[in-house]
Amino acid sequence: PQSSSKVLIETLPSAFCIVGGAAPVKCFRSWMMLPEVDTRVRVVGSRAYAGRTGKVTRYTPEMAVIQLDDDREIKVKKKNIEPIETASFEVQFRNSTEASARARCGNGDVPRHSCHQEENVDMLSFDGSSVSTISGGNASELGELEDAASVTSSGSLGALSLAATTLSAAGTVAQMAFGGLAFGTRAIAHIVLGRCKEPTYFLRWFFNDDLLEIRPKDGFEQAQLEVDYGGRTYELCASKVDSEGRTFWGGSNDVVRLFYVRKEPHGESLQARLERVAGFGRLYDACKAVSRLELLVSSAPPDQQFEMKVEDFELITEPQPSKDSGGCGFIPEAMITKLFGKGIKGKRITDIQVRVVSPGLGILKGVLSKKHGISKIQLTPSMRKVGPSLSNDASNAQWVWMLVTRDFPSANSLQIGKWIKGGAPSKSFRQSKLSPMLQSLMKTLGVPTDVLSAYTKQELRKEAWIVGAADPTFPTSVVPAGHIFVSGLISEDVAECVPMIDGRRTVFLTRSPCTFPEDGLLLPLVTSKPPSMSEQDWQALTARHFGEVLFSNRGNSIPQAISDGDLDGDLYYMCWDESIVRHIKPVSSAEAPRRDGSSKEPSKEREPLGSRWFAEARQYMISGKSAIFKQWIGKLYKAGQKVSDNSELGLHHPDARAYFKAYCQAIDASKHGNSIDLPQHLRQKVGMPAGVG
Repeated sequence: PQSSSKVLIETLPSAFCIVGGAAPVKCFRSWMMLPEVDTRVRVVGSRAYAGRTGKVTRYTPEMAVIQLDDDREIKVKKKNIEPIETASFEVQFRNSTEASARARCGNGDVPRHSCHQEENVDMLSFDGSSVSTISGGNASELGELEDAASVTSSGSLGALSLAATTLSAAGTVAQMAFGGLAFGTRAIAHIVLGRCKEPTYFLRWFFNDDLLEIRPKDGFEQAQLEVDYGGRTYELCASKVDSEGRTFWGGSNDVVRLFYVRKEPHGESLQARLERVAGFGRLYDACKAVSRLELLVSSAPPDQQFEMKVEDFELITEPQPSKDSGGCGFIPEAMITKLFGKGIKGKRITDIQVRVVSPGLGILKGVLSKKHGISKIQLTPSMRKVGPSLSNDASNAQWVWMLVTRDFPSANSLQIGKWIKGGAPSKSFRQSKLSPMLQSLMKTLGVPTDVLSAYTKQELRKEAWIVGAADPTFPTSVVPAGHIFVSGLISEDVAECVPMIDGRRTVFLTRSPCTFPEDGLLLPLVTSKPPSMSEQDWQALTARHFGEVLFSNRGNSIPQAISDGDLDGDLYYMCWDESIVRHIKPVSSAEAPRRDGSSKEPSKEREPLGSRWFAEARQYMISGKSAIFKQWIGKLYKAGQKVSDNSELGLHHPDARAYFKAYCQAIDASKHGNSIDLPQHLRQKVGMPAGVG
């Protein structure tokens, strides 16, 4: 020991680290802890870029990709970056320290939970022979199929017989012993090696030191409703399976995260405390309750967390034609500036994906799109996942917690936007390869193989994954029915590069998963001011940065027609390359075979769970059913892909449609409780038991 707060581990043959203390853990040689994606970092040890600052956008096997503060993108070795630690951060709309520490499920005037920024920690997985860093951040852009920043390295720990005291994410003391972390009589997967910046989430903000997170090696197999630790009893509150990480050999790195809250022997039950946050008793399904609790552990960097008031929000009617295609509200331009500052980021943000929690509003999830002419954040019915608290005194509470999980345009969209305007993307920018899923769809819709092959080999392709949002001119909603607006593709010189189909500038649009022929549409762009649109609205639209697609609020729902999409954060693939678009022969919904989807709305014949919601939700958590459904997602997709690739019918093949239908149902099963419909002969081919789905 070097001091009372630092311990030097000298028994590791290939690495060493300093544990504890106020400084971040230093890890060297064959393994290291890497900052999360979107973390601000400083470049060190690089002759060309030493001292430069920016944020991590992604990782490659050897390098870290950094977007510098001057908007340039560079690649440096992973060992040459370090997180920029801040002693504290300022949360917008915080009136006082006392206000931020008020009891959020009881008397709003009595301080109860401290909301000061915690000294965060990173967790490592020990299995006796390897060390793995686990990403706690959000998945990167789904459409571009990029892995999250999770790195795994192997290295023998040798005969490690050290017992050291370390701090957990919730401030709990754990003991590290030979062979892993001892938790009662069981070994668990994660321990803490030091203080490091870690994403925040609602349960952490709300329960603070009462929260305990466990990431068991055996997943849900030995999950318990209650655990005793440090002389205290903790109750299971929420669960989450993170699967965005990858091991260094390319395998899936699924991590089961169990969140426990300390039991109050003479206080309110955990169920009562949660019911003072939102009206969970109105939910109809245990699986739905579990997925709603999972929203409370959606994470983002601490500086993306904001404490606000109910008066900063208002409820509006649904902008989109269908609630199922909704999920998008609006945020004033002035509010974006207040949240993100007057710098480059604050000026170019067009949309943010959020989680909103408040006893008076409920639990909401979705996208807030920038809109001029309003003074409050506008929330829509489709954004609400759980209603307001049923407790009268709690529902009158004025606090609102908001977390920004993503902001748009994305780093990739900014580079494509720069290219569209005639500039050159940063030297380190690389488009992701066109996925097999997209290639299958394009071929099925008529794109010749040689044309598609030539397109995929282009260094820069006329395509982008962009976030979907509702027409912000609501309620006038002047974007014509059946049309979309994409800022960046409207100027005359740029619009000439967009194919002209039937006299209109047209693009190809789809989303992931796009496993049916009818999932790809040709849609006309709005490239000039509609007669009914004011000059002010038109100027506001054209000033937006490239990186979003604004859907018309009129006529039939376009997002819902694209693979049952919505606007709560879905990314849409857009291609405006003439060689592709001119060959696309879209399948109309009338021509497509009927695809029975699972409704996102509960059956009106069922009764709400009422007081049973928490007990049934926790039983569903420890059953591991959601993990079982996720195990079949990849298998069903591969089976469908194999059939379509080996048939001239492509995605039209009946067996391919059946597999892909089951694949989409498996994705939704853990959230919506729907069944998986797959014919018996196909179940036998993939080995799916009759009891699954």
